[in-house]
Amino acid sequence: MTDTTSKSLAGIIMLAAAGAILGGCAGHRLITGDPPLVTVPRDEGKNETLLFERQYRYAPSGALTLSTHTITRVGTHGTEEVLTVEDGSVMRLTGYEARVVRAGGAVEWYEKGDLANYALSNANVLAEESIRFVTLRDIPRAGDLIETVSEHEMALPQLGISFAADETDRDADTVRCVITIPPADTLRWFTLNGLGAPAVARIPAGTEYRFTCPHAAPGKRSVYAKRNDSPCLLAVDPAIAPASWTAFGDWYLSVIESRLAPDPDIADAARRHTRPEMTNLEKMNAIVQYCQSVVRYEQVYLRLGEFIPNQAAIVLRHRYGDCKDYTCLIVSMARALGLDAQPALCYRGSRHDVCDALPVAQFNHMLVHYRSGERDYWYDGTNQSGLPGIIADDLVNARALVVERGRSRMMVIPESPENLCAVTGDLRPRGSALEGVLTISLTSQYAIGFLYAARLWNEGQMRSSLEKWLRDEFAGRLLLRGIRWIPRPDAFVVEAACAIPDALVDVEGKTYVRFDRIFDRVLPGEDPGEHRGEPYAYPGYARMKFTICLSGLAGQGGNGAFRWDYGYTLDAGPYTPGTLPAFRDSLAGVRAQLACTYTITRKD
Repeated sequence: MTDTTSKSLAGIIMLAAAGAILGGCAGHRLITGDPPLVTVPRDEGKNETLLFERQYRYAPSGALTLSTHTITRVGTHGTEEVLTVEDGSVMRLTGYEARVVRAGGAVEWYEKGDLANYALSNANVLAEESIRFVTLRDIPRAGDLIETVSEHEMALPQLGISFAADETDRDADTVRCVITIPPADTLRWFTLNGLGAPAVARIPAGTEYRFTCPHAAPGKRSVYAKRNDSPCLLAVDPAIAPASWTAFGDWYLSVIESRLAPDPDIADAARRHTRPEMTNLEKMNAIVQYCQSVVRYEQVYLRLGEFIPNQAAIVLRHRYGDCKDYTCLIVSMARALGLDAQPALCYRGSRHDVCDALPVAQFNHMLVHYRSGERDYWYDGTNQSGLPGIIADDLVNARALVVERGRSRMMVIPESPENLCAVTGDLRPRGSALEGVLTISLTSQYAIGFLYAARLWNEGQMRSSLEKWLRDEFAGRLLLRGIRWIPRPDAFVVEAACAIPDALVDVEGKTYVRFDRIFDRVLPGEDPGEHRGEPYAYPGYARMKFTICLSGLAGQGGNGAFRWDYGYTLDAGPYTPGTLPAFRDSLAGVRAQLACTYTITRKD
């Protein structure tokens, strides 16, 4: 018998004994039954989730409750001796039990009354939501099993259900999402990344839909992907949730509309910070600029504040708020002057798309939409260095739900036609290296994030961030000798004194240069077609222009300095199966141009 076999049998015996102990839970309401039998850990060092299950239950009244059940095996690396659970007005904790089965057989129980409170409020957050926690009597050690069950009441069932198999942030076995709805209803659901169809069963409480993933690991993200590749699901009981984006917009507006109403103070502020001779667009820009200048960004999660903004009058009076509060105040001031501005919901981060089949909450950010003439303008109150009517490039071609009574609709936030990343350089040879100054100018949406960072960060933070950015986005082998940056009203400029080693190749008395050796990071390293998930958006600067002068080097048949002028525009996405082939062809064409070999002559 090998050592491995001995360990396996020992693990089975120990965990079987633990299962018998875990089963003895008389007097406890939430934790019942035995945990799954486990042989040996996949990795003895890591903590492993043996069970992760969420059970959602819709009542005939429309109320929605959630029960979350987890079992974790502690690895040799150990884990913190604190168990945590969320509690707040959106997810109100109604029940909690935990038990710890030590490797030696001892059992510890913990209940809701044992939980202490850790408020989430800090310098940037005002929250009634909190983390409830309990400190274990002893540090968890390898082989211990930790089981928890928590129960929550969900305050806004109209938002629907969102579930991802990698929510445990570690390897997990037996991952389930179970949804029960009343007998007369039929669940609407949408799955991604191989989660598959549910097992459906009739039970006394109604119909049960059981989505199961045998094993899940933390998702991996492609540079093109809109999300990681973990199995995930959106679901809703259509008897509770809106049936269309128009209906969802009407429902959300019914919740927030009273908070948008201008009062005399808001009307007075709107008049004082605009002038009668201004055009409507100029008034809109002035209102946004005023709100950005006087309101401090702070997440205010009070009374369903994760989803519902504060009263516009309160935001003006207190002068702090998050994206919803900025939007609420801007819209209120605009309407006080008769300007037809609307709130708009979108998803910020990784160019996430929305599923039209399920019009439920799939958003994490709020903007302002305003139409003037034939053009749509988008304002993000949190981008305090934003250009008027233009938002940052992470939302290029993203879709947003414009919320308007009876006319709520999805709209695309277009890419600014003024977007450009222009790289100019005057470089001289030194052996096989090139050295000199590179100047990178970012305009329009490309500039916004940098303009904002230049306001917030100190010089050291800005310098280190820009140095990393230059190597990550342009030249991985770049050696920097000096760097400075110039924020401008409509652009952000970076000047880098630098050297690029191994940029030139000498063979048999001739010198060659390829610009993909100099700018080896401007194109993504992955082929979007090779990623098994659906590609969604271009991860870099889709509009580039290069003007590079190589002083001391001449092209074939020329006496002047060699000059390379090249520019390209790529589709920024999102890509669909129909548009992906054209994008790949365009990307391949750009790669070919950057890979061209030029024969040059050293003048010295």
